[in-house]
Amino acid sequence: MTKKYIYILYIAVLAVLASCAGEDRTGEYLALTQHNKWVYETMTREYLWADTLQEPKAKVFFGDPTAFLRNITSVMKTDKWSYVDVDTVITDHYQRGNFNHYNSYGMDYMLVKDPTGQTTKQYVRVLTVYEGSSAESAGVKRGDFIMSFNGYKFSASNIKRLMKGGDMKLKICHLDEDKENSVYVWRDTIECTLTASYKVEDRIADNARTHMIGAKRVGYLMCTNLDDGASDVVNTFAEEGRDELVLDLRLCNLGSKESALRIASSIVAVEKRNGIFAKTIWNKSHSANNEDVYYLNEGKSMGLARIFIITSKYTQGAAEWLIHSLQATMGNDNVILIGERTAGQNVMLGEYRNDMFHINLYPAVAFVADANGDYNYASGIAPTKEVREFEYLYLLPYGDKDEILLKTALDYIGKK
Repeated sequence: MTKKYIYILYIAVLAVLASCAGEDRTGEYLALTQHNKWVYETMTREYLWADTLQEPKAKVFFGDPTAFLRNITSVMKTDKWSYVDVDTVITDHYQRGNFNHYNSYGMDYMLVKDPTGQTTKQYVRVLTVYEGSSAESAGVKRGDFIMSFNGYKFSASNIKRLMKGGDMKLKICHLDEDKENSVYVWRDTIECTLTASYKVEDRIADNARTHMIGAKRVGYLMCTNLDDGASDVVNTFAEEGRDELVLDLRLCNLGSKESALRIASSIVAVEKRNGIFAKTIWNKSHSANNEDVYYLNEGKSMGLARIFIITSKYTQGAAEWLIHSLQATMGNDNVILIGERTAGQNVMLGEYRNDMFHINLYPAVAFVADANGDYNYASGIAPTKEVREFEYLYLLPYGDKDEILLKTALDYIGKK
Protein backbone atom coordinates (compact mmCIF):
# COMPACT_ATOMS: atom_id res chain seq x y z
CA MET A 1 0.00 0.00 0.00
CA THR A 2 1.40 3.42 -0.94
CA LYS A 3 1.65 6.24 1.59
CA LYS A 4 -0.76 8.49 -0.30
CA TYR A 5 -3.66 6.10 0.31
CA ILE A 6 -3.12 5.39 3.97
CA TYR A 7 -5.20 8.39 5.10
CA ILE A 8 -8.18 7.37 2.98
CA LEU A 9 -8.13 3.93 4.58
CA TYR A 10 -7.50 5.44 7.99
CA ILE A 11 -10.48 7.80 7.81
CA ALA A 12 -12.64 5.01 6.44
CA VAL A 13 -11.74 2.80 9.41
CA LEU A 14 -12.61 5.59 11.82
CA ALA A 15 -15.93 6.14 10.09
CA VAL A 16 -16.79 2.46 10.30
CA LEU A 17 -15.88 2.37 13.99
CA ALA A 18 -18.01 5.43 14.64
CA SER A 19 -21.02 4.02 12.77
CA CYS A 20 -20.73 0.71 14.63
CA ALA A 21 -21.02 2.60 17.86
CA GLY A 22 -24.29 4.08 16.63
CA GLU A 23 -22.96 7.61 16.65
CA ASP A 24 -20.83 9.52 14.15
CA ARG A 25 -17.70 10.49 16.13
CA THR A 26 -15.38 10.86 13.13
CA GLY A 27 -14.79 14.51 13.92
CA GLU A 28 -13.67 13.60 17.42
CA TYR A 29 -11.18 11.06 16.13
CA LEU A 30 -9.79 13.47 13.55
CA ALA A 31 -9.35 16.17 16.18
CA LEU A 32 -7.24 13.75 18.25
CA THR A 33 -5.03 12.72 15.35
CA GLN A 34 -4.63 15.72 13.04
CA HIS A 35 -1.40 16.89 14.68
CA ASN A 36 0.37 13.62 13.84
CA LYS A 37 -1.27 13.54 10.43
CA TRP A 38 0.45 16.89 9.76
CA VAL A 39 3.78 15.51 11.05
CA TYR A 40 3.48 12.50 8.75
CA GLU A 41 2.56 14.56 5.69
CA THR A 42 5.45 16.96 6.31
CA MET A 43 7.92 14.12 6.79
CA THR A 44 6.84 12.33 3.60
CA ARG A 45 7.38 15.60 1.73
CA GLU A 46 10.57 16.96 3.36
CA TYR A 47 12.49 14.18 5.15
CA LEU A 48 15.90 13.28 3.76
CA TRP A 49 15.09 9.58 4.04
CA ALA A 50 11.37 9.91 3.14
CA ASP A 51 11.41 6.58 1.32
CA THR A 52 12.26 4.77 4.60
CA LEU A 53 9.31 6.11 6.62
CA GLN A 54 7.18 3.46 8.29
CA GLU A 55 3.47 3.51 7.43
CA PRO A 56 1.90 3.93 10.87
CA LYS A 57 -1.05 1.92 12.07
CA ALA A 58 -4.20 3.89 12.81
CA LYS A 59 -3.75 3.80 16.59
CA VAL A 60 -0.25 5.29 16.30
CA PHE A 61 -1.76 8.61 15.16
CA PHE A 62 -3.05 9.13 18.71
CA GLY A 63 -0.63 10.33 21.37
CA ASP A 64 2.33 12.68 21.54
CA PRO A 65 4.17 13.66 18.33
CA THR A 66 7.62 12.80 19.71
CA ALA A 67 6.66 9.13 20.08
CA PHE A 68 4.93 9.27 16.70
CA LEU A 69 8.08 10.63 15.03
CA ARG A 70 10.20 7.88 16.59
CA ASN A 71 7.74 5.30 15.29
CA ILE A 72 7.75 6.41 11.66
CA THR A 73 11.55 6.95 11.53
CA SER A 74 12.41 3.74 13.40
CA VAL A 75 14.22 2.18 10.42
CA MET A 76 16.78 5.01 10.28
CA LYS A 77 18.88 4.08 13.30
CA THR A 78 21.53 6.58 12.21
CA ASP A 79 19.11 9.53 12.43
CA LYS A 80 19.77 10.82 15.94
CA TRP A 81 18.92 14.38 14.98
CA SER A 82 15.32 14.83 13.76
CA TYR A 83 12.94 15.99 16.47
CA VAL A 84 9.61 17.68 17.16
CA ASP A 85 8.75 20.34 19.76
CA VAL A 86 5.35 21.08 21.29
CA ASP A 87 4.82 24.56 22.72
CA THR A 88 3.41 23.24 26.00
CA VAL A 89 6.36 20.90 26.65
CA ILE A 90 9.80 22.29 27.53
CA THR A 91 12.51 20.04 26.12
CA ASP A 92 16.16 20.88 25.57
CA HIS A 93 17.38 19.02 22.50
CA TYR A 94 20.79 20.66 22.86
CA GLN A 95 21.46 19.68 26.47
CA ARG A 96 25.11 18.96 27.26
CA GLY A 97 25.54 16.24 29.86
CA ASN A 98 23.69 17.45 32.96
CA PHE A 99 23.38 21.05 31.77
CA ASN A 100 19.91 22.08 30.61
CA HIS A 101 19.37 25.49 29.04
CA TYR A 102 15.79 25.99 30.22
CA ASN A 103 15.70 25.07 33.90
CA SER A 104 19.17 25.05 35.32
CA TYR A 105 21.67 26.19 37.92
CA GLY A 106 23.97 26.73 34.93
CA MET A 107 26.57 24.01 35.29
CA ASP A 108 27.52 20.61 33.95
CA TYR A 109 28.93 17.95 36.26
CA MET A 110 29.61 14.26 36.78
CA LEU A 111 29.46 11.88 39.74
CA VAL A 112 32.88 10.54 40.78
CA LYS A 113 34.45 8.50 43.56
CA ASP A 114 36.44 10.30 46.26
CA PRO A 115 39.52 11.44 44.27
CA THR A 116 41.72 11.23 47.38
CA GLY A 117 40.93 7.54 47.70
CA GLN A 118 40.45 7.98 51.46
CA THR A 119 36.71 7.15 51.59
CA THR A 120 33.96 5.42 49.60
CA LYS A 121 32.00 8.67 49.32
CA GLN A 122 30.86 10.02 45.98
CA TYR A 123 31.45 13.62 44.94
CA VAL A 124 30.11 15.81 42.17
CA ARG A 125 32.87 17.11 39.93
CA VAL A 126 32.02 20.44 38.26
CA LEU A 127 32.91 20.37 34.55
CA THR A 128 31.56 23.69 33.28
CA VAL A 129 29.99 26.80 34.82
CA TYR A 130 28.17 29.19 32.50
CA GLU A 131 28.27 32.97 32.70
CA GLY A 132 25.33 34.69 34.40
CA SER A 133 24.12 31.48 36.04
CA SER A 134 23.14 30.75 39.63
CA ALA A 135 26.22 28.52 39.96
CA GLU A 136 28.53 31.34 38.84
CA SER A 137 26.88 33.81 41.24
CA ALA A 138 27.37 31.34 44.10
CA GLY A 139 31.09 31.08 43.33
CA VAL A 140 31.08 27.54 41.90
CA LYS A 141 34.00 27.00 39.51
CA ARG A 142 35.05 24.45 36.94
CA GLY A 143 37.11 21.77 38.69
CA ASP A 144 35.38 22.12 42.07
CA PHE A 145 34.24 19.01 43.93
CA ILE A 146 30.85 19.22 45.65
CA MET A 147 30.62 17.11 48.81
CA SER A 148 26.94 17.49 49.66
CA PHE A 149 23.70 19.40 49.05
CA ASN A 150 21.40 20.52 51.87
CA GLY A 151 23.32 18.16 54.13
CA TYR A 152 22.78 15.09 51.92
CA LYS A 153 25.53 13.00 50.36
CA PHE A 154 25.43 12.49 46.60
CA SER A 155 24.46 9.25 44.90
CA ALA A 156 23.29 8.09 41.47
CA SER A 157 19.68 8.37 42.69
CA ASN A 158 19.80 12.05 43.71
CA ILE A 159 22.40 13.63 41.43
CA LYS A 160 19.67 15.00 39.15
CA ARG A 161 18.73 17.39 41.95
CA LEU A 162 21.58 19.56 40.69
CA MET A 163 19.87 20.00 37.32
CA LYS A 164 16.92 21.99 38.62
CA GLY A 165 15.23 23.02 41.81
CA GLY A 166 14.95 25.74 44.44
CA ASP A 167 17.56 27.27 46.72
CA MET A 168 20.25 24.73 47.64
CA LYS A 169 23.19 24.78 50.07
CA LEU A 170 26.39 23.13 48.84
CA LYS A 171 29.63 22.10 50.48
CA ILE A 172 32.50 22.49 48.02
CA CYS A 173 35.98 20.96 48.42
CA HIS A 174 39.28 21.78 46.73
CA LEU A 175 42.10 19.32 46.14
CA ASP A 176 45.72 19.74 47.04
CA GLU A 177 48.73 17.49 46.60
CA ASP A 178 50.83 16.29 49.54
CA LYS A 179 54.02 15.84 47.54
CA GLU A 180 56.00 14.58 50.49
CA ASN A 181 53.69 11.58 50.90
CA SER A 182 52.63 11.42 47.22
CA VAL A 183 48.91 11.63 48.03
CA TYR A 184 46.04 14.00 47.37
CA VAL A 185 44.24 15.68 50.25
CA TRP A 186 41.39 18.14 50.68
CA ARG A 187 42.80 21.64 51.02
CA ASP A 188 39.62 23.29 52.27
CA THR A 189 35.84 23.12 52.36
CA ILE A 190 33.56 26.09 51.72
CA GLU A 191 29.80 26.53 51.73
CA CYS A 192 27.69 28.35 49.17
CA THR A 193 24.03 28.67 48.21
CA LEU A 194 22.52 28.18 44.77
CA THR A 195 19.43 30.25 44.08
CA ALA A 196 16.46 28.73 42.25
CA SER A 197 17.19 27.44 38.76
CA TYR A 198 16.17 29.39 35.66
CA LYS A 199 16.87 29.68 31.92
CA VAL A 200 20.60 29.94 31.29
CA GLU A 201 22.44 30.91 28.12
CA ASP A 202 25.56 28.85 27.54
CA ARG A 203 28.13 31.65 27.56
CA ILE A 204 31.73 31.21 28.70
CA ALA A 205 33.28 34.33 30.22
CA ASP A 206 36.51 35.74 28.72
CA ASN A 207 36.39 33.21 25.89
CA ALA A 208 38.84 34.89 23.47
CA ARG A 209 42.52 35.24 24.29
CA THR A 210 45.98 35.50 22.77
CA HIS A 211 48.92 33.41 24.00
CA MET A 212 52.54 33.99 23.07
CA ILE A 213 54.45 30.84 22.13
CA GLY A 214 57.93 32.08 21.39
CA ALA A 215 57.45 34.79 18.77
CA LYS A 216 54.08 33.36 17.64
CA ARG A 217 50.83 35.06 18.55
CA VAL A 218 48.27 32.29 19.07
CA GLY A 219 44.60 33.22 19.06
CA TYR A 220 42.26 31.13 21.22
CA LEU A 221 38.47 31.12 20.97
CA MET A 222 35.98 28.98 22.90
CA CYS A 223 32.69 28.59 21.00
CA THR A 224 29.52 27.18 22.56
CA ASN A 225 27.55 28.36 19.54
CA LEU A 226 28.93 28.77 16.05
CA ASP A 227 27.12 32.07 15.51
CA ASP A 228 27.92 35.55 14.22
CA GLY A 229 29.74 36.42 17.46
CA ALA A 230 32.23 33.61 16.87
CA SER A 231 32.81 34.65 13.27
CA ASP A 232 33.36 38.27 14.40
CA VAL A 233 36.13 37.18 16.79
CA VAL A 234 37.91 35.13 14.11
CA ASN A 235 37.60 38.08 11.75
CA THR A 236 39.18 40.30 14.43
CA PHE A 237 42.05 37.82 14.78
CA ALA A 238 42.55 38.11 11.03
CA GLU A 239 42.56 41.91 11.07
CA GLU A 240 44.90 42.18 14.07
CA GLY A 241 47.18 39.40 12.89
CA ARG A 242 47.57 36.03 14.60
CA ASP A 243 50.12 33.43 13.56
CA GLU A 244 48.13 30.42 14.76
CA LEU A 245 44.57 29.67 15.88
CA VAL A 246 43.17 27.26 18.47
CA LEU A 247 39.41 26.97 18.01
CA ASP A 248 37.81 25.33 21.05
CA LEU A 249 34.65 23.53 19.89
CA ARG A 250 34.37 21.00 22.71
CA LEU A 251 31.09 22.57 23.89
CA CYS A 252 29.80 23.63 20.47
CA ASN A 253 26.59 21.87 19.46
CA LEU A 254 24.72 24.82 17.98
CA GLY A 255 25.26 27.01 14.93
CA SER A 256 24.47 27.65 11.31
CA LYS A 257 26.05 26.74 7.99
CA GLU A 258 26.39 30.45 7.23
CA SER A 259 28.44 31.14 10.38
CA ALA A 260 30.65 28.13 9.71
CA LEU A 261 31.25 29.53 6.22
CA ARG A 262 32.19 32.98 7.55
CA ILE A 263 34.63 31.50 10.06
CA ALA A 264 36.25 29.25 7.46
CA SER A 265 36.59 32.17 5.04
CA SER A 266 38.50 34.13 7.71
CA ILE A 267 40.84 31.19 8.32
CA VAL A 268 41.99 29.75 4.99
CA ALA A 269 44.63 31.17 2.66
CA VAL A 270 43.30 33.75 0.20
CA GLU A 271 43.87 31.49 -2.83
CA LYS A 272 41.61 28.87 -1.24
CA ARG A 273 38.70 31.29 -1.22
CA ASN A 274 38.01 30.61 -4.88
CA GLY A 275 36.91 27.08 -4.06
CA ILE A 276 33.92 25.30 -2.57
CA PHE A 277 33.53 25.28 1.21
CA ALA A 278 30.73 22.69 1.41
CA LYS A 279 27.89 21.05 -0.49
CA THR A 280 24.33 20.33 0.58
CA ILE A 281 22.83 17.14 -0.85
CA TRP A 282 19.05 16.67 -0.63
CA ASN A 283 16.87 13.68 -1.48
CA LYS A 284 15.80 13.01 -5.07
CA SER A 285 12.51 14.88 -4.82
CA HIS A 286 14.35 18.00 -3.64
CA SER A 287 17.53 17.67 -5.70
CA ALA A 288 16.93 21.17 -7.08
CA ASN A 289 17.97 22.42 -3.63
CA ASN A 290 21.44 20.87 -3.91
CA GLU A 291 23.95 23.65 -3.40
CA ASP A 292 27.66 24.32 -3.76
CA VAL A 293 28.60 26.75 -0.99
CA TYR A 294 31.64 28.83 -1.98
CA TYR A 295 34.09 30.54 0.34
CA LEU A 296 33.51 34.26 0.87
CA ASN A 297 36.01 36.70 -0.59
CA GLU A 298 35.23 39.76 1.52
CA GLY A 299 37.18 40.68 4.62
CA LYS A 300 40.70 39.86 5.70
CA SER A 301 41.87 36.27 6.04
CA MET A 302 44.24 34.82 8.65
CA GLY A 303 45.77 32.89 5.75
CA LEU A 304 46.54 29.90 7.94
CA ALA A 305 48.30 26.81 6.63
CA ARG A 306 47.02 24.83 9.62
CA ILE A 307 44.52 25.10 12.46
CA PHE A 308 44.08 23.44 15.86
CA ILE A 309 40.56 22.48 16.93
CA ILE A 310 39.55 21.12 20.34
CA THR A 311 36.73 18.58 20.16
CA SER A 312 34.57 16.35 22.35
CA LYS A 313 31.47 14.15 22.14
CA TYR A 314 29.40 17.37 22.35
CA THR A 315 30.92 18.80 19.15
CA GLN A 316 28.17 18.52 16.56
CA GLY A 317 26.30 20.13 13.68
CA ALA A 318 27.83 23.33 12.28
CA ALA A 319 31.05 22.69 14.23
CA GLU A 320 31.45 19.35 12.45
CA TRP A 321 30.55 20.86 9.07
CA LEU A 322 33.33 23.40 9.63
CA ILE A 323 35.88 20.73 10.61
CA HIS A 324 35.00 18.35 7.79
CA SER A 325 35.07 21.06 5.15
CA LEU A 326 38.38 22.52 6.40
CA GLN A 327 39.90 19.03 6.21
CA ALA A 328 39.05 18.89 2.50
CA THR A 329 40.34 22.43 1.87
CA MET A 330 43.49 22.44 4.03
CA GLY A 331 44.26 18.72 4.17
CA ASN A 332 43.67 16.35 7.09
CA ASP A 333 47.22 16.78 8.38
CA ASN A 334 46.73 20.53 8.68
CA VAL A 335 43.46 20.37 10.65
CA ILE A 336 44.77 19.09 13.97
CA LEU A 337 41.99 17.87 16.25
CA ILE A 338 42.68 17.50 19.96
CA GLY A 339 40.26 15.83 22.36
CA GLU A 340 37.64 13.20 21.60
CA ARG A 341 35.57 11.94 18.65
CA THR A 342 32.75 14.28 17.65
CA ALA A 343 29.01 13.48 17.69
CA GLY A 344 28.54 12.77 13.97
CA GLN A 345 25.81 15.16 12.76
CA ASN A 346 26.37 15.09 9.01
CA VAL A 347 22.90 16.42 8.24
CA MET A 348 21.14 19.78 8.21
CA LEU A 349 17.73 20.16 9.85
CA GLY A 350 14.75 21.98 8.38
CA GLU A 351 12.18 23.88 10.45
CA TYR A 352 8.42 23.54 9.88
CA ARG A 353 5.80 25.23 12.06
CA ASN A 354 2.12 24.44 12.52
CA ASP A 355 0.42 27.16 14.56
CA MET A 356 -2.87 25.29 14.79
CA PHE A 357 -1.24 22.45 16.72
CA HIS A 358 1.56 24.56 18.29
CA ILE A 359 4.20 22.21 16.89
CA ASN A 360 7.67 22.79 15.45
CA LEU A 361 9.08 19.93 13.40
CA TYR A 362 12.84 19.66 12.72
CA PRO A 363 13.54 16.82 10.29
CA ALA A 364 16.88 16.02 8.67
CA VAL A 365 16.53 17.44 5.15
CA ALA A 366 20.02 17.35 3.59
CA PHE A 367 23.52 15.98 4.01
CA VAL A 368 26.27 18.55 4.55
CA ALA A 369 29.26 17.36 2.55
CA ASP A 370 32.73 18.74 1.96
CA ALA A 371 33.94 20.18 -1.37
CA ASN A 372 34.40 16.64 -2.70
CA GLY A 373 30.83 15.64 -1.92
CA ASP A 374 31.86 13.43 1.01
CA TYR A 375 29.47 13.29 3.97
CA ASN A 376 30.80 10.09 5.52
CA TYR A 377 31.19 11.31 9.09
CA ALA A 378 27.96 10.07 10.70
CA SER A 379 30.06 8.10 13.20
CA GLY A 380 31.88 11.29 14.22
CA ILE A 381 35.26 12.78 13.33
CA ALA A 382 38.21 11.19 15.10
CA PRO A 383 40.80 13.41 16.84
CA THR A 384 44.38 13.66 15.62
CA LYS A 385 45.49 13.51 19.24
CA GLU A 386 43.06 11.85 21.66
CA VAL A 387 43.02 13.50 25.08
CA ARG A 388 40.31 12.63 27.62
CA GLU A 389 40.25 15.71 29.82
CA PHE A 390 38.16 14.16 32.60
CA GLU A 391 40.84 11.55 33.25
CA TYR A 392 43.02 14.37 34.59
CA LEU A 393 42.64 15.37 38.22
CA TYR A 394 42.68 19.13 37.71
CA LEU A 395 40.30 20.99 35.41
CA LEU A 396 41.64 24.49 34.81
CA PRO A 397 39.57 27.37 33.36
CA TYR A 398 38.94 27.34 29.62
CA GLY A 399 41.62 29.41 27.92
CA ASP A 400 44.22 28.89 30.66
CA LYS A 401 47.47 27.99 28.91
CA ASP A 402 47.92 25.04 31.30
CA GLU A 403 44.43 23.61 30.73
CA ILE A 404 45.16 20.13 29.37
CA LEU A 405 43.55 20.36 25.91
CA LEU A 406 44.79 23.88 25.17
CA LYS A 407 48.22 22.99 26.59
CA THR A 408 48.42 20.04 24.18
CA ALA A 409 47.77 22.39 21.25
CA LEU A 410 50.24 25.04 22.49
CA ASP A 411 52.93 22.40 23.07
CA TYR A 412 52.44 21.22 19.49
CA ILE A 413 52.78 24.79 18.23
CA GLY A 414 55.93 25.29 20.29
CA LYS A 415 57.59 22.25 18.72
CA LYS A 416 56.69 22.92 15.08
